[in-house]
Amino acid sequence: MLAVLCGIVYPPYWDWVFIHKLVNNDLDGAPEAELEASCKELDEKVTWLLHNSRKMDNYLELEPFSKDGRLCAHVCDTLKSLPETPTLAAYKDYKAIIILLGMSTTHYAILDELAEQHRKRDEIPELTAYCDALHWMRPGRQYLCNVYNTVCHAFHLLRRNPVRGNRLLVTEKELRHAERMLPELGRQTFTEMVRLKGYMVYDAEKLADKCGMEYGSFRRKVKKMTGYTAKEWVIKERVKDVEHYLLNTNLTLTEVAFTTGFASTSNLNDFCKAYLLDTPGEIRRKAQETRKCTVTRT
Repeated sequence: MLAVLCGIVYPPYWDWVFIHKLVNNDLDGAPEAELEASCKELDEKVTWLLHNSRKMDNYLELEPFSKDGRLCAHVCDTLKSLPETPTLAAYKDYKAIIILLGMSTTHYAILDELAEQHRKRDEIPELTAYCDALHWMRPGRQYLCNVYNTVCHAFHLLRRNPVRGNRLLVTEKELRHAERMLPELGRQTFTEMVRLKGYMVYDAEKLADKCGMEYGSFRRKVKKMTGYTAKEWVIKERVKDVEHYLLNTNLTLTEVAFTTGFASTSNLNDFCKAYLLDTPGEIRRKAQETRKCTVTRT
């Protein structure tokens, strides 16, 4: 891909490298020779990485290039000039370009635009490349939050709907890889799964069973993903449910107790005092008074 920027003529099999486009791209303005030299140097480095390195840490060698503002601007201009959004199938060095621009504190914004295009098209190889790059780059680079969120959102939607029509968009292996690379995505996916499968389940061991997990593994996973113990998680979710039924429904207190798994209103009363610091009746009454005051002011 980079060769287009610098004007180097390569054999036909080099067509799939973006760096070559950088080399051949129009280098208007001074100092043209210096920019062309930078493009050629970048081309050599990326070519070496493509053929000799599988370790992400070796991509740190691109960091000096990421600090060259004119070079990164030229990369962005070339990306924008492409007739279509770049893909790994078209440009084998696309991942290196993602990392290069991700390390640039001045020219990273285009990555969010590109990631959004990949999300809309459900382009899994490209989204996975972003996962790998972000996993490696993200610590200490808060400016990448937008692209991180875009990629997380893409895989979150794919987790919910992995099939479109009769076509499988993403495999379970690819989803798990993304969730491992992007911790926030992993946490969101796990908690959503637990809430869905454990709806109205207020016992930690039963919840583990509903999720198809051995209780010990479930406890460790919940602690890792949420910061809560399994029992604390169950209580927290039960508090949310109790509040919802007290504040947003007309169910009697007996019905609320039954719906949220309590044997009696007395048990519900004790639970509310312990975790909501008031009785169920008072919680509902205060909420109704607050609503009346709001309506009156309006």
